[in-house]
Amino acid sequence: MTARQLVRTTLVTLAWTVAGYLAFLNLQAYVPHGLGYDTHAYWLAGRSAHPYAHAVPGDRDAFLYSPAFALAMRPLAVVPFGVFYGAWLALEAAALCWLTWPLPVRWRVPVLLMCVPELIFGNVYGFLGVAAALGVRRAGFWAFPALTKVSSGAAGFVWFLVRRDRAALLWASAWTAGLAVLSAVLAPGLWHSYVDFLLHGQDDEPWWLRLLRFALGLAVAVWGARTRRAWTVPVAMLLLAPHLGLKLKDVAMLAAIPRVVRNAPTLDP
Repeated sequence: MTARQLVRTTLVTLAWTVAGYLAFLNLQAYVPHGLGYDTHAYWLAGRSAHPYAHAVPGDRDAFLYSPAFALAMRPLAVVPFGVFYGAWLALEAAALCWLTWPLPVRWRVPVLLMCVPELIFGNVYGFLGVAAALGVRRAGFWAFPALTKVSSGAAGFVWFLVRRDRAALLWASAWTAGLAVLSAVLAPGLWHSYVDFLLHGQDDEPWWLRLLRFALGLAVAVWGARTRRAWTVPVAMLLLAPHLGLKLKDVAMLAAIPRVVRNAPTLDP
């Protein structure tokens, strides 16, 4: 075995061990308390006339996304929560498998194991990754991040702006604005509540830490666009996430890197 093969084998073994152990710890810690912590908030939002009544980041069943997303949940939330979460879990697992498919199996498995917390909680990071992977070619997909995790969605708009891709920036803006206007026509009161939450919502993250994180995220997005490194898009989206917790679900955003790079081959040196 050559030195290079030894290093690679060691790194792969370490990745499997660490990822597997962290997945086990998360399953042990959270599964006994119930699955779909975040998905339940989406399900309730689809059933509630006032989804922003308890919009406090980190709180159970806090709904923090735009009215466009809440309205999209309404026809889906007619089923019992178990069915809703089961479908959500299956779709997001499929999304994460698709995002990581370009990786060799020896790396794909530990990356997917790192996504176990996201699947337990049922957030939207897997779907955000799909939007980023498709959005590097079809800008309209950036409407999804912009209407869910607003600040994360900014990464795509910054990418197009810095690269002076006016057509893509226009398409992303048009799709976002169009869906926002449509939802405002259907439920104007929800938008009033949502804007009030954005302006006055409380969070336990220190303002200076969030400011530093956002500045770093924007810097990564600008640097990536200037140097033609598409892999920086998911990294910037993670750093720009409105609320970063300590449950490791957020790192699932990075699972999008292989597919983003694959979908934008001409952007990378």
